[in-house]
Amino acid sequence: MGNVPGKLEDENRANDVNVGPATLPRTISDTSDNSRSRRGNTSSLVNGFLRSNERNDKDGKMKTLRQRELQKEQQAKELVINYKSSVDGGYLAPFGCYSFDKLDYNAKTVKTLIKRRQLAPFYTPLQDYDASWTDEELIKIVDGLPLHSVFEENLEEFEGIPTGDLYSEQFDHLINNESGTMSKRERKKMHNLIFKARLYKKRIIWQEIQNNIFLEKKLYNKNILKKNNGTSKLDQYLPSDELKLQLYRNGKECPICFLYYPNNLNCSKCCQQPICTECFVQIKRSHPHFPHDEDDKEEEDKDPQLLTSEPAKCPYCASENFTITYKPLKDNECGYHSIPLIKFKKGSTNNKYDLTDEEDLSSVSKTDSGTDLTSNIALTSQDPLGRQQTYEITSDTIRPNWEERLKKEISKLERRSANATAIHVSNRLIQGSNGNNQESQNNLNDLEQQMIEQAIKLSLKENSPKKKK
Repeated sequence: MGNVPGKLEDENRANDVNVGPATLPRTISDTSDNSRSRRGNTSSLVNGFLRSNERNDKDGKMKTLRQRELQKEQQAKELVINYKSSVDGGYLAPFGCYSFDKLDYNAKTVKTLIKRRQLAPFYTPLQDYDASWTDEELIKIVDGLPLHSVFEENLEEFEGIPTGDLYSEQFDHLINNESGTMSKRERKKMHNLIFKARLYKKRIIWQEIQNNIFLEKKLYNKNILKKNNGTSKLDQYLPSDELKLQLYRNGKECPICFLYYPNNLNCSKCCQQPICTECFVQIKRSHPHFPHDEDDKEEEDKDPQLLTSEPAKCPYCASENFTITYKPLKDNECGYHSIPLIKFKKGSTNNKYDLTDEEDLSSVSKTDSGTDLTSNIALTSQDPLGRQQTYEITSDTIRPNWEERLKKEISKLERRSANATAIHVSNRLIQGSNGNNQESQNNLNDLEQQMIEQAIKLSLKENSPKKKK
């Protein structure tokens, strides 16, 4: 082989020369590889956590958007006045003094309370009242009252907003994005505007159908009376002249809306002020917020569990936990589970509940959603027949889902906080790659533990409602 070294000699020489110095670089390399591996795992955890939250939010929004729209449509239908649905001369839906957005109470719960005569019905109000009016003048004024307030045909809010075919569920094609420059947020905003404009037009159509039927029946009764054909053929759901006088003679003014109503209004428990049902259903708990002593902190530093929602206050004296009382007047009984409105006579002994329907009456002790109302209503007097009792109702009674809304807001803030933490962790990982190795390793351990805790916490929260179901 001459002077050419053999393979074995080469390897031995290499080992002799590199044995000391080579050991340290390999140790550093292994540690570095482990750090990169840990950093990669933590980074994957962060990214996976963010993607999971984004995916859950997106799936939730996709599932609930149409559901929320259907719920709003159903709420709008519940607010349509049907003249046949009358209790003691009033109705189960509001006259229309306030905008639709403010009528977010549980309509089915309110209807149940009115049917049980535990809450004053929605009466058609008078704009003014003069005690000097004769009976004939008062009857003429009441006869001229509409079933529902007049809708403004063209709201400025919906000017230029397309509505398309109202009978079609799909309307996203109405969003004009030919230029392709609309952002996701702009498209969402336009979608919501189109939906609101379409729902407004639907409400007009639904109520106008009932208005026309109401007017036709009033004309029908008027013609029957002109021909002196007796009362047997009269529409039974329209009030007699005696009922009109009974309700609107010596009525009361609601101090909030300044309209005149029959005198059997609700009354504030604390300061004994009258309040019409349409004003009462506007009053609700405060929107979820942090306690006032937490205002000095940054939003992201606040614990979502501190969110609170205080009970409504009295609009007159600002007393806590606003409660109203209602005592139905026996002399006004007619309509639901009583005599027809057209047969009402002042002082008649026939103005009483149809006790043969007592089973039907008890069936409305629960709303259609199954909510037991008896736990939310207090009795202040007793009566064997269930009449002339005084009932106490709070704003929580007609919005029983306030706790659910509070929990949703807390969950929303917790997800937002978790996302912010994940982004913060990701940024620190990037910064940590250039720092001291041992310090970075300690930071990585802390960050990894923090991410695991956040992931477990949110996972438990998300799975909790599913187990309850």
